[in-house]
Order: sequence, then C-alpha cells, then structure tokens
Amino acid sequence: MEDIDLRARVLGKPQVPHGRTNHAASAAARAYNAWQPAAHSFIQRQFDDGGAGDFEVIPVAPGNTTWLDELRTELATASAGKQVAIGGISGWVSGYVVGKAGKAVALALGGSLIILQIANYQGLIQINWTRVQTSYNSTRRRIGQHVADNMSTFVDNMREFARQHAFLAGSFGAGFLLGLIT
Repeated sequence: MEDIDLRARVLGKPQVPHGRTNHAASAAARAYNAWQPAAHSFIQRQFDDGGAGDFEVIPVAPGNTTWLDELRTELATASAGKQVAIGGISGWVSGYVVGKAGKAVALALGGSLIILQIANYQGLIQINWTRVQTSYNSTRRRIGQHVADNMSTFVDNMREFARQHAFLAGSFGAGFLLGLIT
C-alpha cells in the first residue's frame, strides 16, 4: 500500500506517485469520484521528482457529467413505477415548499404595504404615486417583453420533456398540486 498516498494533499484528492500503476490507485480514484461525482472528475498525480510539487491531471470519469445529468439518464431508462414514485415525491416536496414560501412572501409583501399605507395616512412619509405608477408600468412592460421573448422556448422545452418522460412529468404535476394544498 506504499504505492498510494491517500493523504489529502491537493483538494482532498488521493495522490498516486508518478510512473506506477496500481489497481488500488484506480480504486481510490473511483471511490473519490463516487463520493463527490458533481465536483471534480479527475485525480491529480504527483511526479516523483524529489518533492518539487508538480502535478499531472488524470481524467478518471468518462465525459464531464454532473450528478444531475447522470440522474436524468438513469431515470430515463427506469421503470414506469420508479418514475412515478420519484416524480410524485419530488413534486409533492416542491409543491409543499412553494406553498409555504408563497404564504411567507404574501405575508411579508402585504404587511409591508399595510405599514406603508398607515405611515402615508399619518403623514410620516410622502409617497409620489405618479412616480410609483410610472415605474410600475415600465417594469411591467419590460417583464412582459422578456416573458413574450422566452415563453415559447420554455413551453417547447417543457412540452418536449413531458413527451419524453410522461410518467415522471405527470406524477410530478400531480404531486406538486397535492403539495400545494397540503
């Protein structure tokens, strides 16, 4: 085992001395990539040159995929039951979080508007409603233009995803609606 220095010398990656091939080194590299697949898909090997500190980057994972890409690929080939289960659970969690966050945002926004109105009524602050209306209209136009420019691409992408992953998309939608009302 002296061929491998598993001390965390560079970004916590296992070190393999230069010029030596070892199955344990490959196992260490595979273990590192399985442990942290989304971060680094490489291992650095130190040259045996008397400690000058030179390193060589050795790719150990095919391609440059993230854990999300791997999950999507795995789900595409999974059984319908697994797709429905994962889609339903993730949809329910997403709907629940969106529902709770939406209530908190509505409470904060509504409360701040009420406080502004009370302060304006009592004369503590002066609100230039014409300027507020002008700013609101210009922002509304910019957002509307941005949505009009990007909505068709977004809808086409969602439609294509739903067509390719019907079980996953359908169960996610149903789970999302259930999460909203929970």
